[in-house]
Amino acid sequence: MPKVNQISPPLGVDSATDAIDAPATKATDAVHADYLGNNASNDFPGPFTNPDVSRNATVTFEGGWTGGNVTVAGLDQFGAAVSEIFVSNPGTTVVGVKVFAVVSAATKGAVGVAKKARIGTGDKLGLSSRLGVPCGSLAVDAVNEVGAWDSTYHAVAPTTPPNGARVFSAFYPVA
Repeated sequence: MPKVNQISPPLGVDSATDAIDAPATKATDAVHADYLGNNASNDFPGPFTNPDVSRNATVTFEGGWTGGNVTVAGLDQFGAAVSEIFVSNPGTTVVGVKVFAVVSAATKGAVGVAKKARIGTGDKLGLSSRLGVPCGSLAVDAVNEVGAWDSTYHAVAPTTPPNGARVFSAFYPVA
């Protein structure tokens, strides 16, 4: 019978295990569809679609966008208020670092020309417990892989991106 090595945290260190079942593929409009920069109101109109799992947000700016930076607000995976400013970069998708479980509002910085911005989701996945240090063990469909661990926002960005079918398992020390 083969020997099985079991990894345990050092004595006195608590750990958590998360199974994140089949998060959707990231999408540039998963949270809010196109919003025109020349709209007189700087508030994106609701409703907003919350991410399928707690994860980072993105803002895609159409080329020629002059509506300024976009601020996204909501709640993180622990229910705390969170907001993030996405610096305007026309013609690109700006990837956020914070984790959103709920998106409740978004605003643009200025009334600009008739170009659009949309809010989407990224590949960074929020954890259910506060990550103690930026490390852990990650598996995708039961195959170990490297992940980028984020102890500031309590998340992991897998090397293999979510696709709506993959199951992500994370084992990590908690704060």
